[in-house]
Amino acid sequence: MTTLRDHAYQLARAYPGGAAALALRMGKSSTTLNHELLGTGTAKLGLEDAATMTALSGDLRVLEAWNAEHGLLVIRMPVLISGNAGGCLDKLSQTAKEFSELVAEVAADLGDGRLSDNELARIEREGAEVLAAVHSLLNSARVLNQEDRS
Repeated sequence: MTTLRDHAYQLARAYPGGAAALALRMGKSSTTLNHELLGTGTAKLGLEDAATMTALSGDLRVLEAWNAEHGLLVIRMPVLISGNAGGCLDKLSQTAKEFSELVAEVAADLGDGRLSDNELARIEREGAEVLAAVHSLLNSARVLNQEDRS
C-alpha cells in the first residue's frame, strides 16, 4: 500500500528543480526535507509542511491520497465569476454541498442495515434540500440564458 509519505516524496521529486528547490521555497534545508520525506530516523513530514508543498506545487496528490484513505473525494471549486454566470456557479457549488450532505446522511443511516422513521425523515429532508438547490441552479441558468438572448 502506498503511504501519504510516498505521495509527498513523489510530489517533491516532480517539483521543478526537485526536492532541493521545493525545500528552498519552504525555508528548509534540502537534507531536512529529504529526511522527512524518507522517514529517516525520527523525522516526520508535518501537516503544515504537506499543505505548503501542495500550495507551492499546485499538486494535489497528497490531499487526494489522504481523501482516498478516508473514502472522500476532492472537488476543485470553479473560479469565481461575477454577474449571473458567477451566480450559476454559486448555485452549482451549493447543489454539490447539498448532495454531499444527502450522501453522508444516507450512508450514516444505512450503516446498520436498517432504516428508522427518524432516519427516513432526515433522508427526505436532505433530499428536499438537494431538489431545492437544483431548482435554484436551474432558475439562475434560465436568467443567464435570457440575458444572452437580449
